[in-house]
Amino acid sequence: AFEDETEWKAHRENLAMLEFLQRESRDFPLPLYWIDAASPAMALPGRGGVGMARKLGCDSVLAAVYRRREKRDIDQHLRQSIFLHLDADTRVEADYFAAAAELRASGQAGGAIRFAHDPADTPQQQRAIDLYEQVIHHHTRALQWAGSPYAFHTIGSTMACTFDGYVRAAGIPAKRLAGEDFYFLQQLAKVGGVTNLRRTCVHPSPRLSDRVPFGTGPRLRDALKDDDPHFEVRPMWAYEQLRRWLSTVVRNPYLPAPELLQACPSHEVRTFLEEKHFIDIWEGFCRRHRSGPDRLRAFHAWFDGLATYRLLNRLAEIRGHVSVEEGWRELTALLS
Repeated sequence: AFEDETEWKAHRENLAMLEFLQRESRDFPLPLYWIDAASPAMALPGRGGVGMARKLGCDSVLAAVYRRREKRDIDQHLRQSIFLHLDADTRVEADYFAAAAELRASGQAGGAIRFAHDPADTPQQQRAIDLYEQVIHHHTRALQWAGSPYAFHTIGSTMACTFDGYVRAAGIPAKRLAGEDFYFLQQLAKVGGVTNLRRTCVHPSPRLSDRVPFGTGPRLRDALKDDDPHFEVRPMWAYEQLRRWLSTVVRNPYLPAPELLQACPSHEVRTFLEEKHFIDIWEGFCRRHRSGPDRLRAFHAWFDGLATYRLLNRLAEIRGHVSVEEGWRELTALLS
C-alpha cells in the first residue's frame, strides 16, 4: 500500500531502474551488481533514508568477502579494498578510480574526494550553487587553519573508505534520513583518519531535492526563495577561538583540567566546555591514559566534529555571521 501518489511514482521508478540494470548490465564494461530492495517480494519494511541504502550495499559486499575469502586473507583484503560512495545523479571523471589508489597510499581509513557541482538550470540557481560551494570550502579551509582533525567536507557522494575502516567505524548509521555522511566520516576520523583526496573530482547534481530534511537540496531551495541568493559563514573570530583552544590542549597534554580550562582563549569557550563537563572528562583521560599522545587521541575523539560544529555555532551566534565574501576576506588575510 502507498500513502500517496508520490510514493507510487517512486515505486514505479525503482522498478523501471531494476529493468534498466538487468538490460544494460550485459554490455557494461565492469562487473555490475545491484540489490533489489524495491520489488514486491524484496521491498524493505518501513521508510529509510540514503544511510540505509549505503549501509545495505556495503554490508552486502562485506558479507560476500567473509563468505568467499580464506580467513588468513581477510585482514589484508579489508585493508586494501576500498568503498567508493556515490549518489545516482553524481557524475565522475575518467580517472575516478584514482581516488581508491590515493586513499590506499595515504594509510588513512577514509577520504573526501574533491567535488564541483554540475551546472545548474538557471543563472539564479548557478549563483546559489556557487555560493553554497564557497560556504563548504570556507568551512573546510578554516578548520584546517584551526588545526582540527575534522577538516574535510562531508558530502556523501564524495566519500571513500577502506573496508577495514568501514568495519572499525561500525558501518554507516542507517536510521538517519540525512547527515549519515557527517556522522560516518566523523567516526572514520576517530578510528583511522580522513584525508582530502585531490587526484580526481566528482560532480554532484545541484538538485533542488526535498527528499531529505537538510543538505544541498534544502539549502538551495531556501536560498532561492529570494531573487538574490544569499549565504553566510561564521566569522573567523569563531575559528580563531577554536584554533587557540585546540593549540592549548595539544601543547599541554599533561596539564591538570582546571588549568587547561583557565587557559581557554575566551569566556565563551570556557562556558561551552563547562557545560560539557570538561573537567570530569579530562580527569578521566588522565586516569586512563598516562602518555600525552594517548590523551590527545582521547580528547579529539571526545571533542569531535559535532562538538566543533556546536562550539562554532555558539560563537557565531555571539558575534554574528558574515557574508561569504567577507568570510573569505578574513580567511585570506589570516592565510597570507
